[in-house]
Amino acid sequence: MLAITLTRRSPAAAGRFARSWYSTGSPTKAESQELFDRVNAFWFAESDRLHADGKPSFQSWWFQQTPSIDKKITDSFSADHSLVVETKAHVSHAKESAAGTLALIVLLDQMGRN
Repeated sequence: MLAITLTRRSPAAAGRFARSWYSTGSPTKAESQELFDRVNAFWFAESDRLHADGKPSFQSWWFQQTPSIDKKITDSFSADHSLVVETKAHVSHAKESAAGTLALIVLLDQMGRN
């Protein structure tokens, strides 16, 4: 299970997305889109395939505990998760698209569980 610790971080420790916009107070739309693309690509990779019966094919690890996936999520997204929780970064850009909104839901709800 991914344990998120909410502590104040310096811009250098907050993740690569924070460093470029920390002094201005908000990420650019391109920086937000990069985060949304990374989250959605990781979470939904190949899940849009259909089984022979026409039902969607989901990630098997969505429904089970998988320590290797949990570690990958922690390593790849815990800084982004903490940053959004602490600063509400990327929220205004997420509201502009369904993909952005979905990415923040996955980041904040699902990735926090893994």
